[in-house]
Amino acid sequence: MDPLPQPTEVPAPTIQDVVTSPSETRLALQFGRTSVWHYALQPGTLLTDGILQQLLGLPAGSIHRGREWLRLIHPDDLSRTQAQWLAATEGRSQRFGIEFRMLDQHGSVHWFHAQGATVRPPGGPPVAIAGVMHEITELKHAEEELHELSRYNRQLLDLSPDPVFVLDTVGTILDVNPAAQALTHAERSNLIGADFGPRFADATRARQLWTDALARGTVRDTEIGLVSTPQSPPIPLLCNATALASEGGAPRGVLVVARDISARKAAEAERFMTEARVRETQKLESLGVLAGGIAHDFNNLLTGILGNASLAKLDIAEGTPPYNCIEEIEKASLRAAELCRQMLAYSGKGRFVVQLLDLSELITEAGPLLELSSTKKAKLRFFLNKHLPLIQADVNQLRQVVINLVANAAEAIGEKDGLIRITTGAMRATRAYLHQTHLAPDLPEGSYVFVEVSDNGSGMPPEVLSRIFEPFFTTRFTGRGLGLSAVLGIVRGHNGAIKAESEPGKGSSFMVLFPAAEQTASLPVEPPAAGPAARRVLIVDDEETVRSVLARMLRSFGYETVTASNGQEAVDLFHAGHDDFRAVLLDLTMPELDGAETFREIHRLRPTLPVILMSGYSEHDAVSRFGAQGLAGFLQKPFQPDVLRSRLAGVVPA
Repeated sequence: MDPLPQPTEVPAPTIQDVVTSPSETRLALQFGRTSVWHYALQPGTLLTDGILQQLLGLPAGSIHRGREWLRLIHPDDLSRTQAQWLAATEGRSQRFGIEFRMLDQHGSVHWFHAQGATVRPPGGPPVAIAGVMHEITELKHAEEELHELSRYNRQLLDLSPDPVFVLDTVGTILDVNPAAQALTHAERSNLIGADFGPRFADATRARQLWTDALARGTVRDTEIGLVSTPQSPPIPLLCNATALASEGGAPRGVLVVARDISARKAAEAERFMTEARVRETQKLESLGVLAGGIAHDFNNLLTGILGNASLAKLDIAEGTPPYNCIEEIEKASLRAAELCRQMLAYSGKGRFVVQLLDLSELITEAGPLLELSSTKKAKLRFFLNKHLPLIQADVNQLRQVVINLVANAAEAIGEKDGLIRITTGAMRATRAYLHQTHLAPDLPEGSYVFVEVSDNGSGMPPEVLSRIFEPFFTTRFTGRGLGLSAVLGIVRGHNGAIKAESEPGKGSSFMVLFPAAEQTASLPVEPPAAGPAARRVLIVDDEETVRSVLARMLRSFGYETVTASNGQEAVDLFHAGHDDFRAVLLDLTMPELDGAETFREIHRLRPTLPVILMSGYSEHDAVSRFGAQGLAGFLQKPFQPDVLRSRLAGVVPA
């Protein structure tokens, strides 16, 4: 058997074989979109491998001479391409490389990168130029897209209203947008290359921002204060940071987008202050309603106590122990009535007689009383404007306001030497200013007259300042009464506002504002009509004690009395034919029909019948409910017998 034929061994190709193989070289050039060319200076012929014609869609062998090749170059690139060509052909340049555009047979643009060198014999001039041309159209399109994207991103960056910082991995600023320049008051050239952290009030927190972003990828809603200038407070920024990754995924920097939240912070602070003042006003109004109601009820009780005490004195010999005891009861009742008046003042229902007055003139006249309210150590200094607009107010109530403020300042100074300044003036109060005061949420902007009482005493910490207008609150000792609370109530009743400022060791200042008057305010009061000699009086009050003591008082004065426990009962008496009354003592607050409703019905039935209103509230607050119909008089509970006798004598003939 013949032996099997041995396979022929084919030697492995070498790189030299590949390079020198025309077919493989051409294949590589075609796939690489690269054309080899040679240009002989004499006679000016151009030799190519045909790949250039294929790339441009031209017939094979269509490019033979240099000028044919130059005609295909884009007109915008022709001059610089020719300049490179001449430099090589004239021997001024041994090598060249240039990017330019060529047009195919349809006029479409192709980008090429040409590289070449001159061919010359040793020591002789150039005889030819040879090189390669590589089509880079796709690369150029990618570069253009990247450039367009970069330009678009730059536009977004520049147009962004929020400051943007681009940082490297160690916190150095690489780029910023105009908003960042405006925020930091620095030029872009000064920011680039600077450290990011030191520009913030909390450099550690700022450093943590970008390090956390590098570690986690994204950090959101971090609040940091930026120091824009040494003189200004830090600007609050809300920052979001995102790590920037390279193509390999490794972090190469951080993008920080910041938002100036100063306006939001200011709005939050304003809202917080407004809400706090509204809560304070509501609390004070609630306390005022409570104080007013208690004062009214106490005044009813005190009317009975004072009345019964006065009647008891008529049956007891003067100077005896029982007589002296009753006098003490009367004194205690009058002191209780004074406290009730303070409570009414606190509730804003303590005005009595409203008139036009000059605030500076009132303080000048009250000077001796103010001196008494102060101490020997505290010196009073007056700075009074002599040309103030008038205000509508109650003289006694405003005098009490100034006296209370001076007394408060004197207590703050204590036993050391000090100064109390009393200043008056006029101002136009804006809404922003009024928001800084007590009682002013609904007050309109406009002209206000003010009195300011300031001292250089001990001052108050914020926690004390926030409570000074609460009833019975004091830092001295208990049992001091309403004090500044009464001041607040009087100011409220005059549609005014009060601003208190204080700091420990630097004294206190209280500024009270009253709206400037535009016209006179008056209480409508009709003169009593003359009546016949009969002396029967109708007493209308829902308190049995008050009805009883008034009836006994009137009988002791020589009057006949009829009582009614409420307004409806009183009106029923008129409808039943009892029309021989010569006066009515009418309580304001009653069930079924209140005083105002009862008065209107009596006035309809007997228009000329004198009606004297009684109330535990103040005259102004009570009478204001009766409009222009007119009353014959007013008695504020509690009242003593002599006051009642005098008031009745004015409306019921003897």
